[in-house]
Amino acid sequence: FFPLPNLPGMVQNFHLQTRVPTSSDRFSVRIIHTISPKLNFQANYNLSETRSKTVQTFPELFSRSEGRGQLVMLGLTQTLTRRLINDSRVIFNRNRSRSLNQFAFRDDIAGDLGITGISADPVNYGVPQIGLTNFSDVNDPVPALRRNQTVRLMDNLSYSLPKHTLRAGIELRRQQINTRTDPTPRGSFNFTGVQTSQLTATGQPVPGTGWDFADFLIGLPQTTTQRFGSSSTYFRSWGFVLFFQDDWRINPRFSINWGIRYEILTPPVEKFNRIANLDLNSDLTQAVTVLPGGTGPFHGEFPRALVRTDKNNWAPRVAIAWKPAAKGWFTKHALTVRAGYSMFYNTSIYTQLMFGMANQPPFAQAQSRITGASQVLTLQNGFPPVPPSTVRNTVAIDPDYQLGNAQIWNASLEMQATQSTVVTLTYTGTKGTHLDRLR
Repeated sequence: FFPLPNLPGMVQNFHLQTRVPTSSDRFSVRIIHTISPKLNFQANYNLSETRSKTVQTFPELFSRSEGRGQLVMLGLTQTLTRRLINDSRVIFNRNRSRSLNQFAFRDDIAGDLGITGISADPVNYGVPQIGLTNFSDVNDPVPALRRNQTVRLMDNLSYSLPKHTLRAGIELRRQQINTRTDPTPRGSFNFTGVQTSQLTATGQPVPGTGWDFADFLIGLPQTTTQRFGSSSTYFRSWGFVLFFQDDWRINPRFSINWGIRYEILTPPVEKFNRIANLDLNSDLTQAVTVLPGGTGPFHGEFPRALVRTDKNNWAPRVAIAWKPAAKGWFTKHALTVRAGYSMFYNTSIYTQLMFGMANQPPFAQAQSRITGASQVLTLQNGFPPVPPSTVRNTVAIDPDYQLGNAQIWNASLEMQATQSTVVTLTYTGTKGTHLDRLR
């Protein structure tokens, strides 16, 4: 599965050009109905289906995938008065995707190679993941089935005044993430060259010696990882959004747009509670496995999602636009000044965190090993047995996790230098807070 070079030289010496067939079907329908002069109804339905072949770095490793997406939108617009308009919408979105490599249910490549401690499920048959430092990795796609859907209820109100346009809205969101996959069922083996390096008197590798592909040829990885067993997960979460915005036109040359947004998204819970977290002490020397709703010795009671909801997600926004009066120099060189400030929260990180806590003991097999003098890892025996008391979970998340946010501000000057030339000077600043850190 690791091909010979087909180009000259020692680097960049393999070229792959192949067909990637893809077919797709799309269907959509839209209905607009004026019920009365003050009431309008709208309905949309969109369907999209795709079928494709995905090619990896090397020609013998590919997968076939198919997907279907559906969107239904029902909307009602009410003109309550000449100035007041209310817009209500219900949106249902569902996406289903499935991918399989060419070996699934047919050829147990990793098992036939004698690699132990990995998944024996026929859907996971294939080539193990091989990570190298100086050469391209060998990655055989992992089978996956995903069925995600979201229901959104939204209501927006708009009120127009001579110098103001006021907008306010609310949204309620229910999200389901249904997945069947094993992240690393055939094991991941990382080769760095340490095992073929010369050693100093203190046992440290001599720089410039050793080679990652040499380690691979003799089957001595530096690290190994596996995660499989609890293939199906069903995550559920709620979202709530509230916003207010004012577009204030102070005069024809100066306007301010300001508002505030509040957004809260609950960490997803697993329908059957098949997730696990680790309760760690302050110096990371002790770890205890905690299940949904359980209690840890260091952080006390854990919620069902194993991460507490971050509720302090207020996001102010303000922007100005100013065009100085056309007098003197400004008559010839029209100048426009713009500035703004906004704040955004990374609410989508919750899904990534939840997938990290799935496929962990006691519901699944999970290990991350490093080779050493007392236990030398090999390609065939990269996951040797461990004592029952050993904590084998590979992911821990702070139960008081706070969402990261970005504050962004900018200012710009735009000048009409000549009749056909515009010069723009822009400054942008960004400040991140509570950014993620992985140890």
